[in-house]
Amino acid sequence: MKEKTMANLDQYRAVLDDLMKQRNLLQFKMGEIDAAVVALRRLMPEEESPRAKDSQQVLPMASNGRYTGMSTRWAILALLSEDAIVPMTTGQIAEALQAGGMTSGGKSFAANVSAVLSGMKGEKQEVIASPDGWIISEKGKDAWAHIKASRNRNAMPFQILPEAIVQ
Repeated sequence: MKEKTMANLDQYRAVLDDLMKQRNLLQFKMGEIDAAVVALRRLMPEEESPRAKDSQQVLPMASNGRYTGMSTRWAILALLSEDAIVPMTTGQIAEALQAGGMTSGGKSFAANVSAVLSGMKGEKQEVIASPDGWIISEKGKDAWAHIKASRNRNAMPFQILPEAIVQ
């Protein structure tokens, strides 16, 4: 009986592993779609872009888990490069990162984000503090493109084959 249970556990692990790989691939594809949407919005004249209700600023809506496991710097680079369509305040960046799955054990996540932004502004020159909020610089765009390319090389597309489940 124990051997049969162990065989079942091995099958469950294999299927779970396959499903996790598929989920990761789909999250990557969602990121590509989100980037295309942002790029198209940037190309549209402002008067043609969809307006938010009640004159609210349009903030990026990160898919759940988009920033999970990323460093704060990488997540900020991703957010400002691919998702933000307007300058964002430190608080808005912190909220978007948390909505995208980032967690922090510190007292104030916004304070952590502020510290990272300061480092990115000074030494690395990856972000620019505008009067309306933070925007990505060309150096920041280049840094994110490099990081994203290295992450994509490590992501392997995967499909679950029916025979792998049936075995």
